[in-house]
Amino acid sequence: MRALRLKVGKKTPQNEEAKHLLAWQLKHLGAPVFEVEYRFNTPDTDHRWDIAFTEEKLAVEVNGGIWIQGAHAHPTTIIRNMKKGNLGALRGWRVLAFEPREVKTGGPVNLILEALGINRKQENVHGTSPLPKRR
Repeated sequence: MRALRLKVGKKTPQNEEAKHLLAWQLKHLGAPVFEVEYRFNTPDTDHRWDIAFTEEKLAVEVNGGIWIQGAHAHPTTIIRNMKKGNLGALRGWRVLAFEPREVKTGGPVNLILEALGINRKQENVHGTSPLPKRR
């Protein structure tokens, strides 16, 4: 796994924090090897998945700013993300998307592990009580 580092740019600090928290949670629970800020290129674009399990072709996106009308809530960004997801799907990728507040609860980790075919009991990465089961 690549070293985690914060990047300065249009991304919100909450989004970056949540992405790195999710990476930590996944590593803590023994997820397979993954990359942070994984690039996948198409002939006319350069896209990145926030977290990518390249062997399993599972991409994870953390979309922040949706509650404050930030970048991910802007029509241009929504359209760009739809195109990115569609191009990924055409190349065999599955994409899971979460918002930062959800990541902080620890909930997405079990869904990601399930998508990877890893059966684990519901576990709270903060070590207190089990998370509620997803339906």
